[in-house]
Amino acid sequence: MSKRYWCLWLLLLPVVTLFGNALVCLSVLTERGLHTATNYFIVSLAIADIMVAMLVMPLAVYVEVSQRIAQGWVADFYSQGQSQGY
Repeated sequence: MSKRYWCLWLLLLPVVTLFGNALVCLSVLTERGLHTATNYFIVSLAIADIMVAMLVMPLAVYVEVSQRIAQGWVADFYSQGQSQGY
C-alpha cells in the first residue's frame, strides 16, 4: 500500500472552504457598515460555496482517494458525464 499524504490536503480543502466562507457570512451579518446590496450578494455566493464544500467536495475527495465510484445514482450520474465528454 502506497502512502498517499496528498489525501490529507484534499481533506483539508473543504474544511478551509467552510471556515473562510463562514467568516465572510459572519462578518457581513455582525458589522452594521457592511449591510449593503453588494455584500449581501457576496454572502449569497459564500452560502453557495458552503453548500459545495459540504455536498460536493467530500464526494469528490472520496472518488479521488478510493479510485472508484460509489454505487447507485452517483455512479450513473458520473458515468453519464464521462460518456458525454465532460
